[in-house]
Amino acid sequence: MYKMLVLDMDGTLLNERQEISKENIEAIKEIVNRGIKVVLASGRAYQGMSRYLKLLGTNLEGFYSITCSGSLTVENKSDNILHEVPIEHEDLLALLDLCETFDLDMSAYTKDNILVHQDNLYSHYDAIANDMELKVMNFHEMDKAIEVFKVSLINEGPVMKEDMIRYFPTIQLDSVAMREKKSYNPEILMETWRFPKHILENYTIVQPMPFTLEILHKSCNKAVGVQKVAQVYGINREEIICVGDSGNDLHMIEYAGLGIAMGNAIDQIKAVADEVTLTNEENGVAEVIKKYFK
Repeated sequence: MYKMLVLDMDGTLLNERQEISKENIEAIKEIVNRGIKVVLASGRAYQGMSRYLKLLGTNLEGFYSITCSGSLTVENKSDNILHEVPIEHEDLLALLDLCETFDLDMSAYTKDNILVHQDNLYSHYDAIANDMELKVMNFHEMDKAIEVFKVSLINEGPVMKEDMIRYFPTIQLDSVAMREKKSYNPEILMETWRFPKHILENYTIVQPMPFTLEILHKSCNKAVGVQKVAQVYGINREEIICVGDSGNDLHMIEYAGLGIAMGNAIDQIKAVADEVTLTNEENGVAEVIKKYFK
């Protein structure tokens, strides 16, 4: 019997308009009322998840959210931290140097806002989607006490702009221009072997979208967040279902008692999943609930 359902958000729980369908909401509320633990696990910061928690009725004491792809896990009602592993300040600067070397942009996620070293189009989209303030900051001068839980490396360019618009179809940003670059390599995010050895050895690197990489501490990923929440509930690995579609879902789908890929998932996720369900446009989450929690 499965006791815990862990859901990625974008591309999984949310449809292409970044909405939760009526079918998914009703299915989740029904199993929550029966005592099944439903946990959202997202690359988003907690602020970008909160309005969806209200829709699902999981913004309550005793429910948890895995945020920033597993580097920060919080209790939904109190916002108290269950588990956190921030990025060291020295490594933040090393990642900034990497961006300057490869002409990438970078955004850093704290618990409350998104920090960028220079203005870029993707970070504007992401700040709106997460309901978070976007701040331009000189990382060399920032207070070292500020905790950063995730860094996104962003490869903006003409090739990626249409992908970005498709990924955020409900957000209009006609007034924000994509910065011009001296050199643009559309393949650089697939060439992580060129990154500094220290980064490759000490940080988890996942690719949630074609134009971004997420950098987390090596000890963090969504599976770690799932483990931390399951320990609180006293739920075994075999009693957990994890559902996702993109690169930052890989670890939790491999970890789960039952790992399920969305019909729209990338091939890498489908290859490791135990099963493939319907797409996020076909209420794949509701289909999983119907099959395994009825």
